[in-house]
Amino acid sequence: MDKVYLEKIDEAEKKADEIMNLATQEAEKLYEKAQKKLKADQDVFEEKLEKQSMQIIHAEIKKAESEARKILEQNLADCEEIKVNTSSKIDEAVMFVINKIGVNKWQ
Repeated sequence: MDKVYLEKIDEAEKKADEIMNLATQEAEKLYEKAQKKLKADQDVFEEKLEKQSMQIIHAEIKKAESEARKILEQNLADCEEIKVNTSSKIDEAVMFVINKIGVNKWQ
């Protein structure tokens, strides 16, 4: 009778090992599947992130270019104003210098 119990215990242990092996294999398959899904999700996320980053960068570049154009235009306008103001005052400045030095001293 002890032999029968030992055989049943042995059979139960083999069955338990078999169940554990199947469960381990299934767990490994699920893990691999989850890893593949994670990798695919990461790839999609990285693509979206890169696309959004490039859109932001391009938008900021356009803003910077626009600001640079405005600054350049303002600088050109300032330079033109300085030219106009100085050219109209050159004759006046020359006369001022001549009067201070004296007209007769040049002769």
